Formats: sequence, C-alpha cells, structure tokens
Amino acid sequence: MNTTDHTTSLLAAVNDLAPQVRALSDQIESQRRLPQARVDTMPNAGLFRMLIPHTLGGLEVDVTTLIRVIESIAALDGSVGWSTMIGATGGLTSGYLKPAAAQDIYGSDPNVITAGAIAPRGKAVPVENGYRITGRWPFIAKPPNS
Repeated sequence: MNTTDHTTSLLAAVNDLAPQVRALSDQIESQRRLPQARVDTMPNAGLFRMLIPHTLGGLEVDVTTLIRVIESIAALDGSVGWSTMIGATGGLTSGYLKPAAAQDIYGSDPNVITAGAIAPRGKAVPVENGYRITGRWPFIAKPPNS
C-alpha cells in the first residue's frame, strides 16, 4: 500500500469514528479521560501503527500523513487527537530497539499501544542488578507511591 492509500484509509477511519467521538466529547471532558470502549476501537483503525515499520506490521507513513490524520481527529475532539498523537508517536521507538525486542512489543500484537516521551533528560548508570536512573521527565506522570 502506498502513502496515498494509507492517507485515504486513515482519514476514512477517522471519518468512521467521528460520530462516536463527537457523542463522547462531553464525557471525555468531564471524566478527563477517553472511555476504554473508545480506546479499544482506535487500534483497529490503524491510528497507533502509523509510525511502526512495515517489517513489524506497521503502516510506516510519512510525516505529512501523520499530521493530516492527527489534525483530522483532533478537530473532532482535542483529547482524542492528543491521545492519538501520543499513541502513534510511541511507535517511533520500535526503530531504535533491538529487532527481537521490537518484534516482541510491536510485531506480536497488532493492537498494541505504546506511549512515552522522547526527552532524554535523564541518565542511566549501571549498578549491580540493573541501572540507577536520575533525571527529570516533565511530561511523564509520577508513578503512584513514589
């Protein structure tokens, strides 16, 4: 499938999701989260596989397609657009992992959703049985009980 086909199919998927996204906008706003039922339907549309390589079953779209799709869904609901962007760009890490690890995470489940921040502001120092991590990651929430 070429880029034009991906753009067309992804924008069609966003169009198909539009009535449901609009119907849930008030709930999303009041609960400050996407309903799990909505999240569960988004992977089927390919929205979270846009930046995953073909070799891992991803769509490997160009940046223009990524932006157009995110812009399209964000026009329906900003929170859904933000969540799509985070989930889609999380797939970028697949290209930086060892092939076996990338396959385990991204190639084994077509509905996997990953997220994270690519802001290398920390440092990992090897210590016995692992690493000591220090730094600040301003867009990642503090884990509970820490």
